[in-house]
Amino acid sequence: MVRTGRPRSVNPRSFTIPEVRVTREEKIMINLKAALNHMTVADLIREAVKKMDVDIPKEDKCPYCGERMELVFSDLEHQVTVADKPHNVTIENVPHYKCTNPKCGKELGDLHLAAVCEKAVEDEIYYCLNNRLPLPTRMDLKKFIQA
Repeated sequence: MVRTGRPRSVNPRSFTIPEVRVTREEKIMINLKAALNHMTVADLIREAVKKMDVDIPKEDKCPYCGERMELVFSDLEHQVTVADKPHNVTIENVPHYKCTNPKCGKELGDLHLAAVCEKAVEDEIYYCLNNRLPLPTRMDLKKFIQA
């Protein structure tokens, strides 16, 4: 039997971004900019996100000792339970700050970024399970933001 209806897309878009509250003026501006560029609002958002640069300050001030903190990249380990078994995934290139004062040596990360990274890992695990793909053991944050 032949299936009728819409053909399967090569790049299906099955995810939605949560609603964003905007002012009346912002809504008009977004719709006008999309229309002037012959795009939908969704296409405008996609293009804007792809063109946006990630701007992380290279240094900060340590809240504990007041000395300079420098930006470093390290790995973040995340454990997911799959079929009642633990599965470890290493998220590479996660930025955080490290104090340059040897007496202090504190490291500060971004809790919100860590939570978003863990959610991305879980989404990727579910995607792999649903599509019968091998589960990842390493994921590079830099590759995700350049997708």
